[in-house]
Amino acid sequence: MSDIEYSIMKVGKYGDKVTLNDGSKFSISPGDSTKCSIWYPTQRIIIRRTNNPVYEFTLTNLDTAGPDVAEANKV
Repeated sequence: MSDIEYSIMKVGKYGDKVTLNDGSKFSISPGDSTKCSIWYPTQRIIIRRTNNPVYEFTLTNLDTAGPDVAEANKV
């Protein structure tokens, strides 16, 4: 099964929240909010479920050099 790409629609001022083009909203872990604060609309994201009991998802930004990965929970 291939991963589905989403686009960022909005990033919170401090990188603590990300809204995607399908309307889903994620709360970003405090440790990852600094890197997410420089993400911007139209960048491509892949969402993956984790086995982490604290953060249920990872968001992978395909348009950063890393690519950047942030832990998150859906809100």
